[in-house]
Amino acid sequence: MNVNSPLVKPICFFCAILVTGGVAISKEESGNPGLKKTGSSLLFEALTKTESMRANFEHEQISNSGKLVVFKGSIVFRRPDRLKWQVKEPYNQLQLVRGNQFLVYDPDLEQVIVKKLDSNFLSTPAGLLFASGPEARNFLKERYEIYEAPNKDSLKWVLALPRFGDKEGGSALEVGLSDKAKIERLVTTDIFGKSSTIRFSNVSTNFLVKDSEFIPVIPEGVEYIEN
Repeated sequence: MNVNSPLVKPICFFCAILVTGGVAISKEESGNPGLKKTGSSLLFEALTKTESMRANFEHEQISNSGKLVVFKGSIVFRRPDRLKWQVKEPYNQLQLVRGNQFLVYDPDLEQVIVKKLDSNFLSTPAGLLFASGPEARNFLKERYEIYEAPNKDSLKWVLALPRFGDKEGGSALEVGLSDKAKIERLVTTDIFGKSSTIRFSNVSTNFLVKDSEFIPVIPEGVEYIEN
């Protein structure tokens, strides 16, 4: 293990439990087939029809020192329980979800951290993707209050406020969607008011993803830590 690594690295970007500071405008509309699709209808469509997803990402976070840090990499997702979040800049780090297991591999620190996921995971940005499939609408309505937010940056926006609040680790999310029902942005703000924005690009959905995508290649001698 390299204890002299110059970087202090967060364990998880995409799966971190965050609380948003967004402002809702109007409750979700019931949806008239003759009307132009609203953000909430696009969100339900995106999640209901998504079996797999591949995209590049840029994740903007504010560090503890107040500096803006931008992480870049790629994501691969497959229902019902596989997700690969590969950070490539400013350093390498692999975050992997397989069933109820969450794994973080840091090659610079020569370290693997393995955790067991609990129900709080469903209230994270990654948990939102895992809510996809035929039951997505019911899941979201049971767990969140869904609100329409103003359109901005050529996207339709939805604010999802947890029904259970802090009692179950619930977090709220702002989701930006394209007219083609693709999730292109996720905005969160933590309890200290720090904003975090994930931008997706080159998004493709519903393609075959092999199991090998979610098997990490870890060299011998790496330290394993189980939490």
